[in-house]
Amino acid sequence: MTRQTESDPKQAIQRRLAEYRNRAGLSQKELADFIGIQKDRYSKWENRSTIPAEFIPPVCARLGITAWFLLSGDLVEEHMKRRGDIRPNRREKRV
Repeated sequence: MTRQTESDPKQAIQRRLAEYRNRAGLSQKELADFIGIQKDRYSKWENRSTIPAEFIPPVCARLGITAWFLLSGDLVEEHMKRRGDIRPNRREKRV
């Protein structure tokens, strides 16, 4: 998966929250209970509000995604490849 260009970063984060919560098979209430907040508060993060920074690590851990991916839509490995930090594996020549 590569980064998709999105016009509104806030909406993109909201979409990723909902998408990866659904992929994890969790309801909004289950995820809210996991991080210790009310379902209504979590629901706002998927619909109209921003997620507070202190909740990003536990939410991402439960959804199995990185904070980098949640906020940017970019997989870390793909980002590092573009920056040149990771180079494609090359088979060593055996002599």
